[in-house]
Amino acid sequence: MNYIACVILLGLIILSQEFSPEQHKTIDDIIGKCAAESDMPIDSDLILLYKYNGTLFPDDENSKKFVTCGLVFIDALKDDKIQRQQYIDFFSENNDVQALTEATEKCADVDGDTTIEIGYNFFKCFWNEKGFEF
Repeated sequence: MNYIACVILLGLIILSQEFSPEQHKTIDDIIGKCAAESDMPIDSDLILLYKYNGTLFPDDENSKKFVTCGLVFIDALKDDKIQRQQYIDFFSENNDVQALTEATEKCADVDGDTTIEIGYNFFKCFWNEKGFEF
């Protein structure tokens, strides 16, 4: 990893105190499982940003698979439906629950022809609407 990426990563680690230890453990588990399933290198800059501060992934197939896998992993996506309360429960610790709930409710009924499209469309909508920083 280059010097600039290391500096960014260090800054993100410092800022990452919003996730609880339990959330970090789950995020590590998501990365291990979903990076492999989506053919994303586990040490990619995108994965590191996701791990420490969240990030909006690009609109490519591997990113969409990764994001959807994460939603399925935390049981926030089942039978092509966003499980609102499950998503809110996972991210509510140390975050603005009202803003989290509002963004989740606004984005939960996204369209998509496949599970991957539904998962990614929710994630993209939520990321743009959340109104707070992880």
